[in-house]
Amino acid sequence: MNVVFLLLTLMSFTVIGNPLPDDEKLIASLVERNVICKDQSYDQKLKSLQIYLSKKNSKTNKIDNSSKQTTYEHMKNKQCISAPKD
Repeated sequence: MNVVFLLLTLMSFTVIGNPLPDDEKLIASLVERNVICKDQSYDQKLKSLQIYLSKKNSKTNKIDNSSKQTTYEHMKNKQCISAPKD
């Protein structure tokens, strides 16, 4: 019984020690870089963050042969991401 308690205690410390990424800091960084539009509610910014992450994960950082730009550089030149209003 003591071994089970010890294992559960150790496992809980590893979960606490590895917190999830802070969405607010990520959103603030993306707003500052004009990736996500700033004139949105918090919920819309969360949706914009989801849109950004899905686009980023769906596109790999391939080099475009015609312009020699990475996907990140291409996204920097686009307009900011704005989630649709509900």
